[in-house]
Parts: sequence; structure tokens; C-alpha cells
Amino acid sequence: TGLVVGRFYPYHKGHKFLLEEALKQVETLHVIIVGRVNQTIPWQQRSEWIKNSLDSPRVHIVGFDQDAIGLADLDPEGWAKMAIEKVGYPDKVFCSESYQKDFANNLRAELVVVDESRTNVPVSGTSIRDNPVANRDLLEPNVFSDIISYQALANDSDASRFV
Repeated sequence: TGLVVGRFYPYHKGHKFLLEEALKQVETLHVIIVGRVNQTIPWQQRSEWIKNSLDSPRVHIVGFDQDAIGLADLDPEGWAKMAIEKVGYPDKVFCSESYQKDFANNLRAELVVVDESRTNVPVSGTSIRDNPVANRDLLEPNVFSDIISYQALANDSDASRFV
């Protein structure tokens, strides 16, 4: 089994590449979506983005609100405990950045870093959040339209920004 943990805020083509690469190596892929109270799009909506994008019965998605359980960003032991509670022990942890080594070690799982240099899909979640309109081609169409809708609901006069 495999595990990917992320905010997916927003879900973009780099995330899709990571998940597809993980699916090539495992029979079951657990995805944990991390929500925060200051995010305008709830983790449940991001779960729908992933389900619609991958459409695979081998992908199991759960989520939680990080602030509600008081989990610190830099607590690999706490993150591992949360992952075990949510999905059990995975064989592999997939990510695009090697900083998750301690997290994987706490799970006794192999760390698989996919496209850390962003060669296959040159994308940054920060740049998308800064200007989703200019980075529209890095998003699934339904993700882009949802971002614009959430911005309108938040009465943000600058829909080019993602908060």
C-alpha cells in the first residue's frame, strides 16, 4: 500500500502526476488531505477534485482539519501517528520533496520521492495560489472553476488571487 499526504490547495497537474506515479507502484493508494481553518476551499471539495481526476477504485481518500487536532507542521512523529489512525501502516510514502524522510521512517515505510526537481510537471502551488488565472493550464477545468466560484463567494474582488 502507498500513502500520499498533502494539502492539495489547490489540486494541480503536479499532484496528479505524483498520484499516478504512485499508483504504478502500489495496489492501494491512500491519500490524506490536510485542511486548515484559514483555507477557503474545504478538504472535502479537494477530495472531489482528486476523485474526479483519477477515477480509480484503488484510491482511498480521507481528510482532517489540522488545526482542530492541534498537529504542528514540523512533527513527523505526530503526523505518522495521525496517518496510522487514518489508514494504518503503508509500505511506501510518496511525495515530491525529500523532507518527508522522518515521517516515512516513523511509519517504517519506504520514502519514494517523485519529480522533486519538478522536471516532468513544472508547477508550484504557491504560484497557482498567487495567480490561478495565469496558471489555469496547470489545473483541471473543474478545479479552476471551483476556485473562481469560491473566490466569488468570499467576495474577493480580485479573482486572480487564491486565498
